[in-house]
Formats: sequence, C-alpha cells, structure tokens
Amino acid sequence: MSTYRKPLTIKFIDAIKPPTVSGQQDEYYDTNQTGLSLRIGTSGKKVFYQRYRVGRKQGRMKIGTYPAEKSLKEAREEGSEYLKLASRGEDPALEVRRRHSVNLLFKDLAEMYIEEYAKPNKRTWKEDERKLDTKFSEWNDRDAYTITRDDVLDRIEYIKQNHSPITANRNAALIKKLFKWAREKRLIPDNPATDIPKEKERSRDRILSDSEISDFWEACDSKGYPFGPCFQLMLLTGRREGSVARIAWSDINFETKEWHIQSEIDKTGKPAVVPLTELAIKILQDINDNYRIEGSDLVFTTTGKTPISGYSRAKIDIDKLSKVKKWVLQDLRRTCRTSLPRLGVSPFIAKLTIGHKIPGIDQVYDRYSYMPEKREALVKWDEFIQGLVEYKEQKVISITKLSTV
Repeated sequence: MSTYRKPLTIKFIDAIKPPTVSGQQDEYYDTNQTGLSLRIGTSGKKVFYQRYRVGRKQGRMKIGTYPAEKSLKEAREEGSEYLKLASRGEDPALEVRRRHSVNLLFKDLAEMYIEEYAKPNKRTWKEDERKLDTKFSEWNDRDAYTITRDDVLDRIEYIKQNHSPITANRNAALIKKLFKWAREKRLIPDNPATDIPKEKERSRDRILSDSEISDFWEACDSKGYPFGPCFQLMLLTGRREGSVARIAWSDINFETKEWHIQSEIDKTGKPAVVPLTELAIKILQDINDNYRIEGSDLVFTTTGKTPISGYSRAKIDIDKLSKVKKWVLQDLRRTCRTSLPRLGVSPFIAKLTIGHKIPGIDQVYDRYSYMPEKREALVKWDEFIQGLVEYKEQKVISITKLSTV
C-alpha cells in the first residue's frame, strides 16, 4: 500500500485516480485532521477512515464511502467525534457497538470476547472458542441482552446432565467471564451469570450395555439426519461431541478411509487422524448422497453455514425411541473406550483410539502414529456393534414369526 499526506479537499478527492497495479491500494492522510484518511483501490471505490489511539492501543474506524455514504464534511465530523472519545480513554469501536447493543447477537458477543479479551490474555483461547462453539451455540442467534440467569442455569444443567459436573463447572467459569467482560465494556446492561453455583464434581461411570447399544442404534436410525448419524458416529469413533458435530467434507478421505481432525476443532488443540470403518463410511456416504447441502463443507448442518445445535431436544427424542435411560452424550465415548479391551484391544491402544495423549515423557519421544493398531481396534468395535444390531433384528424376526403361528 502506498501512503501520502495531502490536505483533503473535494476538488482533490474527485481528481484522485485509482492505482493501476492489481491489488494495490493508495491511502491519503489528511494534513488538516489527525488520523483521517481516504483509501482508494483499483476498483475506484473511495473510503474514509479515522485512526485513533487509546493508551497504547491503536485502532481504525471505517467511516464510509465517498460520496455515496459520507461527504468530506461528514467524514471530518464523525472522525472528530471518534478522536474525542479516544481522548477520554473510550475506545470508539466499543462505543459504536454499545450503541447497537440491543441488536448484538450472542455469537457476535462471543466473537468479540475471543478477539478482544481471550486472544490477547489467554494461551488457552482456542479452548474457549471451542467451548463457545459447541456448548453455547444454541444462543448464537439470540440478542445477548435477552439471555437471563435462568437461561444460564438451564444451559449449565444441560451440560452437567449430558457431560459431567466437571465439564459443567469449566463451562460455567467461561460464560461467567464472558458476561462479566461484556458488562464491564457496557455491551450488556446486566450480567446473567453472576452467582451461578458450582456443581459438586464427581466422575461418571455410566456405559451403555450391549442391549442398550442396539436399542440406541435403532433409535438413531429412526431419528434420522442430522442427529441420528451424528450420535452414531460419536459411538463408533469414540470422539467428542464437538469434533464429530463439526466434521467437514474436506477433512474426509474416502479412498484412505480417514477423517482428519483439524487442530482448532479438537479439544487437545492438535490435529488427529481417525480411521473410518465400514459403518462409518456407510453413514457418511449416505449423508453425501442424500443430505449434503450444495456449496457447504459441513457434514452435519441444517443451514449450510453452521454446524448443528439443539442436542438436548434430539437426545430427548432418542431417549423416547430407545427407552435407554440416564445416559449423556459423553457416555458414548466412555462406552467405546471401555468396550475396546473386551474385544482384545490393549488399554494403551484403547486410549489412543479415542484421542487421548500418550502419557508422560513418552509423548515427546514416541512419534509413531499407531494407525494400524487404532484401525484394527475400531474395526473390532464396528463389527461388534453390527453383531449386536443384527442379533436384535433376528430376535425381532423370530418373535414376529412365533406370534403369527
């Protein structure tokens, strides 16, 4: 970008010619007002900007295009207002957002929290982003100021019931911090997450029995896309809800039968490769043939733009269809992990298969992928599930024949 310092006048602005080099932009800083500039690209579009400084932080506000949105006089007036705010220690960007906070969606508030607080202050900001994407996505299209304490309590209770008290407490801490930050920045009038009680932490030991696995699988078939196959893949792969729900077609290799999990998707913050077995490939192929949204890279989506949300309602349907009681989504992962040693898989390989890290110093020196071992483990698990489902189907057929005799 080429920069120039000129006294901006209407005559001068009208005479400015766009740059001729593709992709180049020229920016003209006004010598009559600190920080005011006019930027022009090869398209000929001219846009006013105002730079400012609040303490050590520098920022820039887009004012509008010339002359369609803003005249030179209007640009100077608006830019001067931003400079006055900055001189009082107020960030103009935040002030503009406050003025529009009535229409501030939760997803936009979450994005602001990540960009303006988490990234600069937390090494674990990617984990915060993942939690907001997976655990609080049902609020995405709600005005942030309409979220109440009851909404927060209900959401934390759902996380506790479908994951664990430990997970509920970690997510409660995050949402408390987000709303506290938003309140301090005057983006919302009140903090709905104050005084949220901490759950008593205890580890769960629930796993699905063999008969419950077949009942669950049949219920998922009846429920259908998107939640039925999504839940089935959770059980088949032993992977976390957030990772499975955000599978992308570009991460699936049907030829090598592999699912490549991107680092920003997985809780560990590292990329991973998951072997895909016969049932998994069959599920994904069916989605590709019958439910894939053209132009979308997401496997599980109803909009084509965002991953699915609304797990609680879908799980209620599965509960009714399967008659399986007192289970949560995290129990699917635990069921997979616990079942693998029953099938002759070593505990070490079972851990790696569901995405646990190699323990201790070995993770530094042991760089072997264990892909053949993990594939063999999941193939055994796949065949075991198929056997349970087929056994139930044969049993139903036998009972049906007896009842017709």
